[in-house]
Parts: sequence; C-alpha cells; structure tokens
Amino acid sequence: MIKKNSIFNIFIFSGLLLLSSCADNVDPELLKDLDEEIIKDVDIDKALKKLTKDMTFGEALICGYYYHHKKDSDMMVKCYERALTVGGKQALMKRVTMELAEAYLTLKDYEKAKKHANVYVTLYPGDQGAKRAAFIEINANYLATYTADRDQQKTDETIKLIYAFQDNYGSDEEYTEKVAEILTNSYSKIIDSELNIAETYVKRYNHFKNFSALNAAQKRIKHIKINLLPKMNTESKRLNDLELFVDKNMRFELSKMIIDEAPLSFNKESNPDDISSSPTQDSSTENSLTQDNKPADPLVIDEPV
Repeated sequence: MIKKNSIFNIFIFSGLLLLSSCADNVDPELLKDLDEEIIKDVDIDKALKKLTKDMTFGEALICGYYYHHKKDSDMMVKCYERALTVGGKQALMKRVTMELAEAYLTLKDYEKAKKHANVYVTLYPGDQGAKRAAFIEINANYLATYTADRDQQKTDETIKLIYAFQDNYGSDEEYTEKVAEILTNSYSKIIDSELNIAETYVKRYNHFKNFSALNAAQKRIKHIKINLLPKMNTESKRLNDLELFVDKNMRFELSKMIIDEAPLSFNKESNPDDISSSPTQDSSTENSLTQDNKPADPLVIDEPV
C-alpha cells in the first residue's frame, strides 16, 4: 500500500515538473516554497491565459515566477501585485514583497520600490532580508530626489533613512560604502540648493540694494557653515566667495545706517536765524566709518545648470 505522504510527494514533484516545463530555468529556491495546496489548484497554461484581476493567489504567484524568468518585468509585477491583493501564505507574501521592491527599483518606479521596501521593513523588521529592504528604500528615495534647484524634501528624507539604517545596522559591511556615498551626495545636493537660494538673495540685493535680501543671504550662509558643511568635511570655494561678498556689503550697509543715525552738531557761535549754520553731520564721523567700508564689486553668479 502506498503511503499518503508518498502520494503527496509524487503530486508535488509532478506539479513542479509541469511548472518547470512552462517556465524555463525556474529558480529552485522559489519553487521549493510552493506547497501542494498551491500546486494542486493551478493549471499554469490556463492561468497564463487569465486576466491578472481574475487570478487566484496561487495563479498570480506562479505566473509571477514564470514572467520573472521570462524577463517580462511588466507582467511579473502585475502578477505579484495581484498575489499581494488576494493574500496567501505569509512566507510567500514576504518573498513577493521583496521581489516587487527590487523589480520596481530596476524599472525606475522609485515610489513603488520605496513603498514595498518600507512595507517589508515594517512587517518583518527582524527578518534577515530587512536590511536589504532598508537599503532599497534608501536607494529608491535618493534616486527619486530632484536637482539642487528644486524642492529638497526627498533629499532630507533620504538622510533620515540613512541615519535610521546606521542606527539599526551599525555593524553592516555589505552596504556601508554605498550608504556613505549616498549620504555625501545628499548633503552636497542640499548645500547646492541652499547656495542657490543665497545667491538669489544676492542677486536681489545687487538689483534693488535691499538690505533685507542681503541679511537673508547671510543667514543662509551661516546655516550652511554650521549645520551642513561639517557633514561633508570639505571646503567650498563657491561658499567662501559668496560669504566674502555678503560680509563686505553687510559692513558697508551697516556703516551707512550708523552715519544716517549719527547725532547732528551745531556751531555754538552761529546765529540760530542764519540758514548757513543749520545742523550738519560731522564729516569726520562719516569719513572714519566709510573709509574701510566700501561696497564689494558685484559678484558674478553662474546660473544653475
């Protein structure tokens, strides 16, 4: 008499052979998770003819594997997304989530790659694949960042994700160099963005001689020097030139304010009714204040590329 387990083993083996015949070179690591409950319900030929929205979990999963090895990424992600929507065995759901995160990263759909990677990290934080998912989330978020002349919210998010990664996987060696490179590039992009804003204020000052614009530029420069540049451990000629220009013009503008507010002096022996003896500013005060405080030559600012 044939044992029940032997019948199941023959059934599983036959099912895997059927699937392998339809999908060339299917990864054995993927197939070993497909138990009899999935195999027995799936006719691969019929499943491939179905619309994705009509597939069961098993059909979507197996078709996803099939298209993965056929290198049809568009159909693969559709099948995997359907599998997640229907829901099934937890181990398989976890695997599909990682597959989707990596697939979307390859397809340059960074928002969806980040989404699935984040789901993996959130649902399976202690799993050995969580570190890989965390890196995918960082990489996807960084690749979705904008150029330095646009909003830097995503770059800020990337930096926060990197610090969280370093806190959780401080002893990691696999992704250390890649993560450090992304962090450096992210800070560089934010510094460029801040410099673009500071230079816009300088242009406004050059055109309108508006002190508030010059003051705003100085605040941006201070922010860069205190909060951002130390992260890079480097110097910036662009920042230094801008700072020299702003500081010199700031001294000039402040000296003008002092002169404008200087007390008026009277000639004690003059006739109050004599117009020629009207109050005047002390010329010595003006000369001493302006002698070393002249406006800087206009700063030539290249437009962002």
